[in-house]
Amino acid sequence: MLKNRTLVFGASGFIGTRLVSRLAAAGHEVEAVDILPPRQRIDGVTYSTHDVRHPLPVEIGRGVSTIFNLAAVHRTPGHPDSEYFETNVAGALNVAQLATDCAIKTIVFTSSISVYGPSENVLDEQSPLNPVSAYGKSKRLAEIVHQQWAQVVGDRRLVIVRPGVVFGPGERGNYSYLAKALSKGYFLYPGRKDTVKSGGYVDELLRTFDFALERYEKPVLYNFAYPDESSIQDIVTCFQSIMERKAKPATVPLPLLMTAAGTFEQAAKLGVKTPIHRERVLKLVRSTKISPGWLKSQDYAFSTNLKTALEAWKRETEGTFV
Repeated sequence: MLKNRTLVFGASGFIGTRLVSRLAAAGHEVEAVDILPPRQRIDGVTYSTHDVRHPLPVEIGRGVSTIFNLAAVHRTPGHPDSEYFETNVAGALNVAQLATDCAIKTIVFTSSISVYGPSENVLDEQSPLNPVSAYGKSKRLAEIVHQQWAQVVGDRRLVIVRPGVVFGPGERGNYSYLAKALSKGYFLYPGRKDTVKSGGYVDELLRTFDFALERYEKPVLYNFAYPDESSIQDIVTCFQSIMERKAKPATVPLPLLMTAAGTFEQAAKLGVKTPIHRERVLKLVRSTKISPGWLKSQDYAFSTNLKTALEAWKRETEGTFV
């Protein structure tokens, strides 16, 4: 990893927090930017508060050689459609303008596999794009914004990453919830066991950033996921092995789940705070079969797999998987 002054947008999120820590440990001069306060403060890192929905001050871009744009509204459902476009697209425009104003030559942008739309087929970087959610559509438009920035001047470098499900310390998402449910003994398979969820460990994702930046290819666009598919049952079995749990969870029929989720949605309209929603239930039974085609074509050597990644997570968090 070449050392330089680096700007990280979305630095207070799960991946951003991990990235800032990694960059600082490697000796980079880092400015961490977010609308939210940082989860942790690291010595030597400059923290600033800015909203990517609005023009960004050129002061933060002076002397910067690389921008990591991780800023996004991503929880679906959970926001009005307009909010995905306001942050993800307007944010891309403002980050690209800052890069132009400050002659910053390199941007790494985290997009999403949602640009492909739901599918039970294996999808690689050459697969047709068919985003159906506001989030997916906003991420595709943000890709185009970054691509247009890269095309204006020949020496600009752009890396676009389309990650699957990313997990690891600080995730606070589906993998963390799954680990908690398994440890408490109340996990049930939602609708089916064979749903494939492609993805990988957060530190592996960051290694691919380095790998892509070291390539001479311009621009780089790639999917991030382990090359071996993992179904929900595979993930549960792996967790159970590492946690030394032997329970065999039952499967709840999808119609029953949808009925229950609909009841929670009605309660939410009355002011009851709940994360349960029929669209989230459907996401649990829809496969995301993503192939890391570009990484494989470049002979990228994965340093982890599902099992070793979960083991690393367990060690770092002393078995809490937080």
